Amino acid sequence: MSWWIRVRATPAIFGSLILVSCVAVVIPSSSVPLPSIAGALGTGLPLRYLAPILPTLIVLYGQSRADHAVEKVAVRSVPVMDAILVVTVVVVALVFAPVVPDGIAVGRNVAGYLGLGLTIRWLTNYRVAAAVSTFVPFFIASLGMQGHRPVWWAWSLHEGGDLFSAGCALGLLCMGTALLFRAPLLRSSEQNEES
Repeated sequence: MSWWIRVRATPAIFGSLILVSCVAVVIPSSSVPLPSIAGALGTGLPLRYLAPILPTLIVLYGQSRADHAVEKVAVRSVPVMDAILVVTVVVVALVFAPVVPDGIAVGRNVAGYLGLGLTIRWLTNYRVAAAVSTFVPFFIASLGMQGHRPVWWAWSLHEGGDLFSAGCALGLLCMGTALLFRAPLLRSSEQNEES
């Protein structure tokens, strides 16, 4: 168990969740300036909506460090432990919601980015998943604003109470978590990354 905790970088994951919450509390109105591709004026991506990428990247990193040969013969089911870790990360992000401005949206984005990253990792490999997970918030912010309101499909930019956005994030999380129980499509590619 201690080997799994070390390989999956769980202390770093939970430290990043604390960091994300602190960023959202200390500088809630800060944003990263972005050019708007869809409109004439530039928009900003609120930092509290961008910060949830950090725990996602650390979870993906921990997944990439796994020794698949050892995990196949483990006494405990590693995919079950990974799924529990993923759900715990989202629950912890939502536990911070009462003290974080728009904390439900921050927790929702942790869930959505994590599900997206795990899905892309299953389809390709860790490096592509990390790149896509980092690119998606910027893409959504660049194309997903109409005036000062997010368009319907820009799930990560909506306020925390938006049910469609919550459904998108939950769907991504469920898909990514379910794919933990299946062998990656490009297993040989991940083994080459580790060597």
